[in-house]
Amino acid sequence: MTAIGNLKKLLQSSENANILLGFELLPAYSPTPELTSTLLFLSYFHEDATIQNKARLFFDKLANQKFSQESLYSTLDPKQVFRIFKRLIKYPEVNGVELLKMLLIHNPYCKVKTALLFCLEHKLDWLAVAQNITLPSLTLIHKRELQLLIKQWQVLQHLQVTLLTVSDLNLSTLPRQLGSLTSLQKLVASRNVLIKLPESIGKLTQLKVLYLSYNRLKNLPVAITKLRQIEELHLNHNLLQSLPAHLGDMSQLNALYLADNQLTSLPTSLPRLTHLQELDLTNNPIQYLPEGFNQLKNLKVLKTGGGNIHQMALQISKVPWLETLIIQHTQWETLPEWIGGFTQLQQLAIKHNHISCLPKSLSYLKKLKSIDLSYNQLVGIPDSIGALEQLQEANFEGNGLLKIPETINNLKKLRFLHLGYNQLISLPANIGQLHYLETLILENNQLKSLPVTQGDFPRLHTLLLAGNPIEIQEIERLKLALPHTIIYESGQ
Repeated sequence: MTAIGNLKKLLQSSENANILLGFELLPAYSPTPELTSTLLFLSYFHEDATIQNKARLFFDKLANQKFSQESLYSTLDPKQVFRIFKRLIKYPEVNGVELLKMLLIHNPYCKVKTALLFCLEHKLDWLAVAQNITLPSLTLIHKRELQLLIKQWQVLQHLQVTLLTVSDLNLSTLPRQLGSLTSLQKLVASRNVLIKLPESIGKLTQLKVLYLSYNRLKNLPVAITKLRQIEELHLNHNLLQSLPAHLGDMSQLNALYLADNQLTSLPTSLPRLTHLQELDLTNNPIQYLPEGFNQLKNLKVLKTGGGNIHQMALQISKVPWLETLIIQHTQWETLPEWIGGFTQLQQLAIKHNHISCLPKSLSYLKKLKSIDLSYNQLVGIPDSIGALEQLQEANFEGNGLLKIPETINNLKKLRFLHLGYNQLISLPANIGQLHYLETLILENNQLKSLPVTQGDFPRLHTLLLAGNPIEIQEIERLKLALPHTIIYESGQ
């Protein structure tokens, strides 16, 4: 710390003796804005009258050096100013509006939000304080802050707020004044206890992103379909039982997240969402998809599960342009042959189902990078798995696999392989030639040894073997063969 810094520390001490020592040292130092603003602060705010008077004398002397107001305000601690503002405005020479204006303009530590809420709380003229200031992003962290704003909602419009976050405030509804924020483009109101939305939400005509996840909404107001510019609508983890019939009017929507609700059907207008790219229906008791589902020509990501997959499968088969398909927690027993027609697929996850066999057509998925068939009833993997040459991640956890085909060696780009919680007693002799493999999970199988020699798995950094009947001698051999690999051989 510099000499000036040490002196400033003395002057800002909570001990009067340190401050008085600082006064004694002060004449030996050249005046700086930092020292001058510290003296100004002491002259107004210190509780000891002697220190106040001494600070005022020093300040008057240094102020004659013609330090600009801007220099002083740039070094004042705005938190201290706000905390003792009531004491400050007792002095007739102090103009509260001017002080806040100078702080906002010249002090990089003074946040617009802090000054705004302070003005509202103390009934100062905010428009006079911040005539030319905008606040693109505003996050409220206390319900009291929202209550202050509701009284003078027009100030947000003046600030041209485009992003408003009101999450985790225990709100049961949103203020009706919200509709006046015509500049708003993104609204985040997740993790509240919302049970309804105001009709005025339909006035947010510039809104592009709306987060309402983790609330208690059972339905949505019809007015929400007036959000014609909306691109993302996040409604995960609510209690939704239905959606507005005219959902299809939200023509720019490209991402719709509806996971973990109580939906049994979707509006017939859904196929009109021709810009839709991602649709998440996971954990809804949906019985069927609407007619014309195949009109969603731009749909790339579909996630579903918890409903009647046998009714939905026919509609799903008609959108072979998907790049991601995730289906979980259904009673599906067989992965149908039509999956081979989804030649654009890069991610396929059919997990927590009853799949017992895989179709030969799986080998047609030449662009597939990730496959997750965990927690099904597979006892084997077809040789055709070796045709998936772009595969980087494969998860077969929690099946009843008895063996792995030698064609797995063809997966030259594979980096992650999960074979845990199966019935494997051996692995293919050539598995060590998966030169890009970084993580291999084999826990809870029946393996006694691994066909691994020096030079195998050159990039493997994690090997999980816990829950296998492997003797300590084999573990030691593996450690020598794989010196750069962390081996977990127990439940540690």
